[in-house]
Amino acid sequence: MTCANNINNHYVKDNAGFTILEVLAALAIFSLGILAVMALQSSSIRGNARARGVTDISVYAADRIEKLMTLPFNDANLVAGNYPPGGQVVDGIDNNYDGRIDEADETGPLTVTWTIVNDWPILNVKTITVTVTNNHPNVQRTFTVQTTKPQIL
Repeated sequence: MTCANNINNHYVKDNAGFTILEVLAALAIFSLGILAVMALQSSSIRGNARARGVTDISVYAADRIEKLMTLPFNDANLVAGNYPPGGQVVDGIDNNYDGRIDEADETGPLTVTWTIVNDWPILNVKTITVTVTNNHPNVQRTFTVQTTKPQIL
């Protein structure tokens, strides 16, 4: 009888395991963690898409500024005024993302405009302001860059 008690006591001590309730609780916590990671991933993808849009329009603005800054001070393309006079068709970018730049009757969400002002803020200086706008239905952003081009005598 002593042997049976020892066997039973030994058997009870080694019967350590998980109950079904503990397993369900662990699965519930694990599921909440996975859902949180999935939500974070989705948010990250949206943020990266927004950042790419801002990068695209800022690159277009910087490109236009660089092109205008390389022109001589008295170049016909640096006459005071608002540009482009022909609208999107002559703005030098692919407004509709089809791989072709300035094709006939091109329209799309991107627009690049620039303004040149003579003798501002001081004499013999041209102020160039470039604005790129993305009017995509889901994303509407505007990026403006301004610089000055001095006349070197």
